Amino acid sequence: MKYRYHLSPRFNLAIIDDYYYLQIVIQLYFTDESGTKLKKRSAFSARKHLGKSWWNKEWLLRTLAIGSYLADKKEKISIGSEGEELEVISKPAELDSPIKLVENAKTSKIDSEAAEEIKEEE
Repeated sequence: MKYRYHLSPRFNLAIIDDYYYLQIVIQLYFTDESGTKLKKRSAFSARKHLGKSWWNKEWLLRTLAIGSYLADKKEKISIGSEGEELEVISKPAELDSPIKLVENAKTSKIDSEAAEEIKEEE
């Protein structure tokens, strides 16, 4: 089956530690060669076919590209008109987690020191 697709960003607003974050979530929109939207089952199949070669790096690069496009190569994305403007910093946020995931070939477990710190805080 031949198909076409385009990236369709969706935006979520999150509040973390009293800061507002705009999250870009990438969705894919699939059509046939004539531009007609694919039915759910066909779109799912196309998504599976396309996405099997996309790893975290590919998703990240597409997300960064959308953010860069919206910012028009500036440090902030501006939405609205002067005086009634919403500005969003265009670079990705860096967040630290108090919990680390320690992985090896056989098991995955939460770092015990971080887990103890969390228990003490509760």
